[in-house]
Amino acid sequence: MRYTLIAVLIALCVMFSLTSAAGEVPTKPPASIAHWAKNGCSHGHSVAQSKRAIRQVMRSPQRVTKRKGRKVYHYANCSRSQRIETAMRTAIKRYKVWRRSYSVSWKFKWQLLPQVAKNWTRSTSYCESKHDPTTNTGNGFYGAFQWVPKTWYAAGGDRKPHRASWHHQAVLAWYWHLGNPRGQWPVCGE
Repeated sequence: MRYTLIAVLIALCVMFSLTSAAGEVPTKPPASIAHWAKNGCSHGHSVAQSKRAIRQVMRSPQRVTKRKGRKVYHYANCSRSQRIETAMRTAIKRYKVWRRSYSVSWKFKWQLLPQVAKNWTRSTSYCESKHDPTTNTGNGFYGAFQWVPKTWYAAGGDRKPHRASWHHQAVLAWYWHLGNPRGQWPVCGE
């Protein structure tokens, strides 16, 4: 922090010592230098670099830790102008909403499962319904894993199985399979 302030002060001294073409001494620093000085960052990031860093953190399936959160806001704060900073903060808010959306949150939960679980869910889903999460055969079994409604609700499902996304069904199927290895899928689940 101390070195950042020193760098800003040196830049301001150099700038104030220069004169414009008309021979006038500038009375205030450019908005970008004042903005960087206010945010404690003397380098300023390009828009592309900021977007790339924010996208990389926010689109990752891993939890956004405090350290990663500080990194995201660092890129927003050190933008080259106030307008860009506002745009970056708006993008961060949109990513937060996107991460909490129904379909994305279940995809992230599925991506965090071990590889064994992913292979098992793919093979079982293919065997039961050819990966179709909307399957409703009319015989009391629903969804990609041919859930019985009683089992679906016991596993943590909140709506009809055939109305839930494939990833939602897969995550619940894997956790249900861990507790009851042969109960729900005696043929396809092996």
